[in-house]
Amino acid sequence: MRVRFILPVTLLLLSCHIASANVPRLNKLQGEWITVDAGPSHKTTQVCEFFENTQRTCIIEEASFSTKFGEAHINKVTGTWHLDGEALTVTETLNFSSVAHQFQFKVKSITASQLVLVSEHGDTTTWHRANY
Repeated sequence: MRVRFILPVTLLLLSCHIASANVPRLNKLQGEWITVDAGPSHKTTQVCEFFENTQRTCIIEEASFSTKFGEAHINKVTGTWHLDGEALTVTETLNFSSVAHQFQFKVKSITASQLVLVSEHGDTTTWHRANY
């Protein structure tokens, strides 16, 4: 009788440990992150917040410059996020559109203050935690 009880309990506890192995990474991802891409004729600032309920909101400010003119746009993007191991999948919809887009990234590294993502095309983006 003891063997029949111990084996299922052991398997249950083991499966709980495996299922929770990704929880620290999920908790690290939640919160507000900032990245800036700047060059001689452009600057793009993205501020994204990853919520516990897998919702995501971003404010994207794009500015471009030329010798005589400057132009800037601010857009709000809403969507979802899902982290499975090192694979981060995000969906997003611009505030003036109903079309959702999906993107996948590899989480190269994540700490309390920095997140490094690699896009499907191999581009690396470094994000910094806001207010850190």
